[in-house]
Amino acid sequence: MERIVVTGGSGFIGSNMVASLGARGHPLLNLDSVGPRNPDQASLWRPTDITDAPAIAEAIDDFRPDAIIHLAARTDLSGSSIEDYAANTIGSQVIVDAVMARPGIRRLLFGSSMLVCRLGHIARTTSDYCPNTAYGESKVRAEKIARAADPSGQRIVIFRPTSIWGPWFGQPYRNFFDIVLAGYYVHPSGAATRRSYGYVDNAVAQLDALLAAPPERLGDELYHLADYAPVDIGVWADLIAAAAGRRRPLRVPLPVMQMAALAGDGLQALGWKQPPMTNFRLSNMLMDAVQETGPIAALCPVLPVSLAKGVTRTIDWLKREAP
Repeated sequence: MERIVVTGGSGFIGSNMVASLGARGHPLLNLDSVGPRNPDQASLWRPTDITDAPAIAEAIDDFRPDAIIHLAARTDLSGSSIEDYAANTIGSQVIVDAVMARPGIRRLLFGSSMLVCRLGHIARTTSDYCPNTAYGESKVRAEKIARAADPSGQRIVIFRPTSIWGPWFGQPYRNFFDIVLAGYYVHPSGAATRRSYGYVDNAVAQLDALLAAPPERLGDELYHLADYAPVDIGVWADLIAAAAGRRRPLRVPLPVMQMAALAGDGLQALGWKQPPMTNFRLSNMLMDAVQETGPIAALCPVLPVSLAKGVTRTIDWLKREAP
């Protein structure tokens, strides 16, 4: 079995990726600066800062991997400049340099983000960038580092997770589940907002396909990790409530929500940092964002978990293991 390093294996997608690979017998090493979310994976963790080039090189040489899945990143949106995201910029250079210096590593799966473009903008090419956050800018720089090292996209394969959710997740999608389960979520009447979301086991299956694909089937493509059927946010909220035995979220007429958003904007101007509704939040609720999934679907045509099954599994996990 191939030996695989997962950087950022303590995080959400990383924890699920490590579990899947481990179940199939792959020797694994998780390089992360923090301990695993899943305590069962503690023995696979080596504390490592992704920006520390000597430490990364030493860990890789000690383990001798056949492939690396690079998920280590700072993912919050609170940074004020690209310099706040050294894990994404310097860390990307470190891992790319390490791979390029070691011909025995046949493939690097390189994690980016759909936020290299602002929400609602649908990229048509891999160089179509329009970030509106410092985090997004850092991921653009990271992609350019990876693409410069391997323009073919066959040894360093860039992928962009969309809105991934499921067991071991955190904010913001854990927050969405919590709000729905608490009965606080309301949905605009008649709104059918469609988004590219992905259940985490489906994202893992897509990463498996990228890892296994022969080089000639890969290229400089937009590999978005997402379920192939876009998710209607209202339908998703209904499924979450039903799986937990809660009442269906309320539908509220759009004009009422618009008035609440205006009131929220006023309260925000007076100092309330996070009122329940603002025009920014309402616009986000109503914005479609469906990403291109054709290239990844060509490699992984069938996803293992339906939307309803994913919701049920996540509710079961929340009941059993969530803090």
